[in-house]
Amino acid sequence: MAEIMPLLQYALLHTATAETKRTLDKKEEGRAVSTSLIRESDGNLWSDLLVTQRKIPHLLVNEGMGKTFRYFPHLGEAGFQEGDAVLITEKYDGTTMQATGKHFFKRFDNLKKKTKKKFLATAEERYRLEKLDLGAPAHQHIRHAVQPYVESFKNVEEGYCVYFEACNPKIGVRFDSSFIRVFDMAKDGEYIPFEATMSLCHKWGLPCVVSRHEPNLRLQSIFDDLARRPQYQDVKGMLEGYVIRGTKEGSSRIAKVRCDDLNRVDFINSPPRALIK
Repeated sequence: MAEIMPLLQYALLHTATAETKRTLDKKEEGRAVSTSLIRESDGNLWSDLLVTQRKIPHLLVNEGMGKTFRYFPHLGEAGFQEGDAVLITEKYDGTTMQATGKHFFKRFDNLKKKTKKKFLATAEERYRLEKLDLGAPAHQHIRHAVQPYVESFKNVEEGYCVYFEACNPKIGVRFDSSFIRVFDMAKDGEYIPFEATMSLCHKWGLPCVVSRHEPNLRLQSIFDDLARRPQYQDVKGMLEGYVIRGTKEGSSRIAKVRCDDLNRVDFINSPPRALIK
């Protein structure tokens, strides 16, 4: 019990403050801020600074739903082109978490799996944020992953939100150890370049996802790499996939691709013209 007391104290620090309550009345350019703001009473913890993880589009063109869903070997809606200089980060298979310098949060889905509403709903309609009591038995596996970095998370500066994967053998089958990997950060509700995320991870003592610069994006090279079913570079386990990021200053381009997606790529038929950007 003594070992987890610092974690319990950290997770339970602070309830709603007067500043949080004033945020509910905040106006933005003459319009009320979204009703999905911090509401301690029902567990939803949205604000203009604390937002859920962004929805990352797929790297490939795709169509259909359920049994008819398929990918095509063409770059999709994220706007990448063959030959682009990109940054490739490893995609870790765990529980997606986020944290400020005071609290840990988890995103929960409001909609059932395989419902068509998911594709039409806004992020605020689809998800809710809940502040986690890491001392609760239900979150013990997340606690085991986070515990070594409790003091480091206290270094996170005001206005920043850190997005990370909490990995544990009981969370996913890929790993036989507990750890976390930071994959994104936001400042005042806006995502910052990944290079800045790496720098802040080093400054605050948080582990970042493995990354590499690729000066010449080639889709076939990505396919060949994923088909080999590579291992993670920094931890034992079979790679889930990659996240591709733009490197140009101010670029917000980002896309994902998984090893398992190769099984659903239609290499024979051409995609409908309407799907080609």
